[in-house]
Amino acid sequence: MTTSKYYIAFILLVLALNACKDPLEGVTISIKDPIASSTVKIYYVNGNYADTARIPKNLKISIIGPDADKIVNSTGSKKISVSKEGLLGVAVSPDYTTRPVKFKIIGESDGFLTSIEEIEISGTGNITRTAQMFKFSNLPNGMNMAIGTLTSGSGGSAALAFGTSGKGEQATMTVPVDIITKDKAGQNVEGKLTWVLNNYSNAARNYVPSSYTFYNAIDLDNKILKPFDFNPFGFFSISIFNEKFEQVSSFSKPVQVMVELNENTLKLDGTKLKVGDTVPFWGFINGTWKLLANVVLGRNDSGKLFVSVSVTNATYFAFGEMIEICDKGLSFTINSKLNAMDTYYLAKFLDVKTGGQVRAFYTSFNNGTNVSVTGLRPYPNKVTMQLFNYNNHYGGDPNVPIYKSEPFDVCEDKKISVNVTIPEPKSVTLEITIKCPVGKELDESQFPAAMQLQYQLSGSNPNNWTDLLTLTRTIRKVTTYKLQLGSKYNLRATTNAAQGWPFLQRDTTIKQDYFLLKLDGQGYCK
Repeated sequence: MTTSKYYIAFILLVLALNACKDPLEGVTISIKDPIASSTVKIYYVNGNYADTARIPKNLKISIIGPDADKIVNSTGSKKISVSKEGLLGVAVSPDYTTRPVKFKIIGESDGFLTSIEEIEISGTGNITRTAQMFKFSNLPNGMNMAIGTLTSGSGGSAALAFGTSGKGEQATMTVPVDIITKDKAGQNVEGKLTWVLNNYSNAARNYVPSSYTFYNAIDLDNKILKPFDFNPFGFFSISIFNEKFEQVSSFSKPVQVMVELNENTLKLDGTKLKVGDTVPFWGFINGTWKLLANVVLGRNDSGKLFVSVSVTNATYFAFGEMIEICDKGLSFTINSKLNAMDTYYLAKFLDVKTGGQVRAFYTSFNNGTNVSVTGLRPYPNKVTMQLFNYNNHYGGDPNVPIYKSEPFDVCEDKKISVNVTIPEPKSVTLEITIKCPVGKELDESQFPAAMQLQYQLSGSNPNNWTDLLTLTRTIRKVTTYKLQLGSKYNLRATTNAAQGWPFLQRDTTIKQDYFLLKLDGQGYCK
């Protein structure tokens, strides 16, 4: 790790000034490079995206577990904290080389369900995760939560019954007496147990992992199924932990869960769910969806359509049908005069009979780009692919196509070559040059390992930032196509996002396509 001197703020300020002019002459900033290997980044967010508070307030972070004392922050010190953007950066101390390293990161905030991230680092690779935290009093639309507690010893526990409350369909759980709870290694988890039952309607399916398309799902006979889209009738989840934040994976006895389902939900045959229907019941076991049973719908004492199931795992569960998807599809290659563009352009599949949109996505227009579009649902009519001079950063024309293919079937194994002709968009280049005195050479160690720059359009959502470019010790000239000349942006830079974004420039109008900072070598040569 090195301590670097660098004109960081120039990238923000120079965009508003004349090219070739040094806006910070004689000013240097000391930076400590972040650890680059065996790192963990966790982005903490409020799970309710409709809440104006995007990050849980006063978030308390604790590192526990057998190797907790080997964990440092992103720059090597013991002070662990979350940036104001909700990013936690920690790492295994470079002084500790034994592997694996096991620890837990605990996130706590008043009114929110505790976040527990179990971490195991077996090599020098890095881990990045997002931790969604849920506030009991302000849950996302379509999600209901219930929390129950009981004490468990070596002989098991007392019985427990509790249920959710809120809008829409509810769920209840009954835990039998003398149940023994175990972690994923098969060891007993004892003490004061917190049981969390979540019920999700289809409106909240984004909070359930891999809930749209199931890959490598397993059927009742333990055979791997072909990928399929999922037509959901409802979801629920169970999570359990004790006061030591030990997490339960399985139980010695089944617990009974009653889940209400919305009877306006449509089945694949177009009819609504009704009493007597048999629906598939799935569990997310060891990171894969598995068909557990086919269960029959009934009506409870509240007059609601419901299903009752027995489970022995703390995980996610789902009710729903398989939708066939294509295992083949269109593949195309782009032929153009464009190269190294970091923007993507709109493509649409349109019904040749009705003109309706079947699929939309973004693709690179760089010469030689290969794209394969599989996994679509079979479609009765042929479609055509159209491409548009409309990019994913500042738009364009989404209505007049620049390319239109011949009609094809979405499940057809079809290969085409696509010629794209558009004027090359304007790029913006940032460059640093250093001139060393005679007899000296550049000392790259004086530069930070990497410096990130992000942007947002002035006046847009202040919480939404987009990666723009990264400068490194050896790459000090970078070109991007993401900025539009004449547009006004907010820009920010950092050498370590886990420590925040200390350099901010607001309302910068991009007036030119090349920005140069010349350094005289003072402090950068050896």
